[in-house]
Amino acid sequence: MVSRSELWAAVLAAIVVVTAASPAIAGDSPESEQARYREAHRAISKKDWIAARELLLPLWADSPTYDVASSLALVEYQLGDYPMAARHLAFALEHVAPVEKPETVERMRLGMLELRGKVGGLRLSASEPSAIVTLDGQTVAPQLLGRELFVAPGHYTIEAHANGSTPGRQVLEVLPGQSYTVELELHALPIPPSPPAAASRRLTPPARGSEADHANRERPWWPVLVGGSLTATGLGMAIGFGVAANDAESEWRSRKEGISASGCAERPSSLDCRRLRDAIDRQHGAATWSTVGVGVSVLSVAATAAYLLLWPTRSESTPAARMSPSLSVGSNGAELGLCGAF
Repeated sequence: MVSRSELWAAVLAAIVVVTAASPAIAGDSPESEQARYREAHRAISKKDWIAARELLLPLWADSPTYDVASSLALVEYQLGDYPMAARHLAFALEHVAPVEKPETVERMRLGMLELRGKVGGLRLSASEPSAIVTLDGQTVAPQLLGRELFVAPGHYTIEAHANGSTPGRQVLEVLPGQSYTVELELHALPIPPSPPAAASRRLTPPARGSEADHANRERPWWPVLVGGSLTATGLGMAIGFGVAANDAESEWRSRKEGISASGCAERPSSLDCRRLRDAIDRQHGAATWSTVGVGVSVLSVAATAAYLLLWPTRSESTPAARMSPSLSVGSNGAELGLCGAF
């Protein structure tokens, strides 16, 4: 029983015999090409496939005719390079001579059907016409884009690159007897914005009125609100504790009048003497806190006024005014201070 591969080889052998006398080589080519073609067929008859390939490939490069293609298809098939055999046989079928016998063409079609079961087909293209398409890192000739390429079954990486576009890439698992169409999408890169013109080193200062308006628009107002709150709190403390200090002073003066000059010296633990000392202590404490309230009010008013007056008129080249308030409270009173540079 004859296997399919042996049957296919017999079919192509018949094709080679028929095309050996093809006018493309025998009549229209130089004597050197005819001699090489006949020598290649002698190697084929001896089944010296490597020698036949070495003779036919230069002929194919010089004269890519259908008879050379069909001969190369047989040689590549015998050497086990099925994708290359399919490529040559597809070319032979596409460019077969009109005078060729129908039965010969039918044999070629049968051989192509056999080969398609061993290889996969790829039709590659890119959305950008100028893109360079590669198959596993090998550049695909532009004239082959869109045409079916025969490859061995396996894993392939297909890429496309073009200037000004993002690259396209697809990974594909090719199965025997299957055909695939791959169109890689490339997208134009966004155009970066042009750099702004360099600003002049000499800048015209804005008018004072517009500068003040700009400063007023940007100045926050929460410090003014805080300053007003502190001022009101300080005034309330000053008034409240001031009234309490006056009441305590009136109390200890009236109690002092009812005690003799040597009364508290002789009896310091008496009730009247204790109440006198309590009234004096309350008067001193209330007076101290009244002074603190006045200090807080004065300090907040000064800080708010400095913020309103100095902040808008300060320029980048003028150092900011520096103020350092101080407030100290003791048993005998309170001290308020404000120092700095303007």
